[in-house]
Amino acid sequence: MSPEYDGSLMASINEMKSYIDYRHLPPEGNSGTGIVFAIICVGRMAAAPFIWFSGWKGRRAAIFVGCVGTWVGAIVMATSPTLGGFIAGHFVLASSGLLPPVRLLYTS
Repeated sequence: MSPEYDGSLMASINEMKSYIDYRHLPPEGNSGTGIVFAIICVGRMAAAPFIWFSGWKGRRAAIFVGCVGTWVGAIVMATSPTLGGFIAGHFVLASSGLLPPVRLLYTS
C-alpha cells in the first residue's frame, strides 16, 4: 500500500460519521487522529532494517511475507473494536507493505 493512497483513504474515512461514532472520537478531532495518519511512516521506518530479507531469501519469499502481513494488518484493522487495535493493524499493514517492492528496486 502506498502512503499516498493510505493518506487519501484515511482522510476520507476520518470524515465519516459512522467511523467517528464507532471509534468514539470527538467530532472536532483528537490526538488519536494524528497517530492514525502518522503510523504508516512509523511502520515503514520500523520495517526498513529488514529490507535485506528480500535479497537473502529472494523476491517470492519477500512478496509472500509482505502479502501475509498485509492480510493480517487488514484483518486486525477491520475487526478491531478499539482505536488502539486499529492503529496496531495499520502499523502491521504499513510495515509489511515495504518488503515486496524493495527487491524490485534493488535489482533494477
